[in-house]
Amino acid sequence: MEFSWWNWNWIINIILLSNLVFILVMIFYERSSPGHTITWTVVMTFLPWIGFLLYIFLGAGLGPITRKQLEEKKIKSVVYTQGVKKQIEALKSGHIRYHEPALYQNNELVHFNLLHNRSLYTQNNKVEIFTHGVDKFEALERDLLAAKHTINMCYFIFRGDETGERILDILCQKAREGVEVRLMYDAVGNAFIRKRIFNRLKKAGGKVCLFFPAAFGLKFVTLRLNYRNHRKIVVIDGQTCYTGGMNVGDEYKGLHPRVHPWRDTHIRLEGSCVETYQGIFLSDWQYASKEKLSARQLDKFFPGPISAGTIGVQVVESGPDDESNDIELSMIKLLSLAKDHIYLQSPYFIPDDPFLEAVEMAIGSGVDVRIMLPGVWDKAYAYHGNMAYVDKLLKMGVKVYLYHGFIHSKSIVVDGLWSTIGTTNLDIRSFALHFEVNSFFYDHELARRNEEIFFNDMKHSTLVTREWYNNRGWFTTALESVLLLFSPIL
Repeated sequence: MEFSWWNWNWIINIILLSNLVFILVMIFYERSSPGHTITWTVVMTFLPWIGFLLYIFLGAGLGPITRKQLEEKKIKSVVYTQGVKKQIEALKSGHIRYHEPALYQNNELVHFNLLHNRSLYTQNNKVEIFTHGVDKFEALERDLLAAKHTINMCYFIFRGDETGERILDILCQKAREGVEVRLMYDAVGNAFIRKRIFNRLKKAGGKVCLFFPAAFGLKFVTLRLNYRNHRKIVVIDGQTCYTGGMNVGDEYKGLHPRVHPWRDTHIRLEGSCVETYQGIFLSDWQYASKEKLSARQLDKFFPGPISAGTIGVQVVESGPDDESNDIELSMIKLLSLAKDHIYLQSPYFIPDDPFLEAVEMAIGSGVDVRIMLPGVWDKAYAYHGNMAYVDKLLKMGVKVYLYHGFIHSKSIVVDGLWSTIGTTNLDIRSFALHFEVNSFFYDHELARRNEEIFFNDMKHSTLVTREWYNNRGWFTTALESVLLLFSPIL
């Protein structure tokens, strides 16, 4: 029996009607920005059924059960919790004392991070900045080899190349020596790695776990595909921490065959701020590994406050389990403090409206705003996504620099006093979808060091002009216009 046009008409009507139901379900369920909802509505309208499947895997938020489980696993030491309470009381009475004199005149960011993010302000910290992977991995290897009690390591990407094998060699050695070694890596960030390379660490006595693993052992089959642990944290003996933009892989040493030179920023921390990173790692670890750590077990991870320097630090974390985009809000607050200049670096610049509005307000207040983006891309869609926003930045009056290579640094410095370095890109994905962590620094010497790094990178960059931007061809312009439309879900 052949299908008549009447049969096909019914099938088409059923598909369209069910797709309308899917769209209504999405609109009812969606709790993010209107732009995000509108973009998914467009996708589902032009791709019936397929669009809804894409939304389920890429757009749907974390379920209430997952949010509750993540919240239950969060760890804050007694010292940290008591410290936050005492600082809030001191804030209300005006008795917080600062090592950085300028904070007595402008401490709004400290207040915001303390009250909104419950981020403890500590000022006994030492910070070392790395701008090349070779230096970072040399220092990391020295500290790993010197570990006596615990090594906690989390990376978004952990390659099975020469760099990754070297780190694994050290972890196995320390595990055999009796050091407690825990390694956590993101399932999607490492979808193509051979999992068996970690078996030798397990055999040596170390512990390994995946964050948000895929279902049924398939690489990308998970309803949490978009929600990744993008943090890079290494805490050694509870006293030294490494964090920033670099994962574990040869490319971070500038050895990528196509994407080079590779410029990144990573930091080594000592002082009380390390305790916050330890708590963040252990919270993620307990959720991902299902290992329940007793109060007695936790004690060894928090050896007590140590004094390593005089730099003021607040550590802010965020993720899709939070009601607000805490790191983004802290960055917006940071931009609002600027009186003279703002220098930003990010490999990806696909921000939401609140961040763009903060940049525009700074420009409108006479602030010199400069942003540095990669001139060489690692992902074509990300590069053209960046360039789609360059048009808006140029109209605002922002000075945009394209680095002669791939810049993976994630940093902001304001007025030679405030700065932030961490794992967060200036895009919607990092702001709302990924688990991220950033340190906010209150120290004029460290800020000036960040400015020196930016100025040095400017020597290896090209200032984007309106003439150059407009003469890149109609196809490029059309492609970027389409990407701009879909930027809320890129």
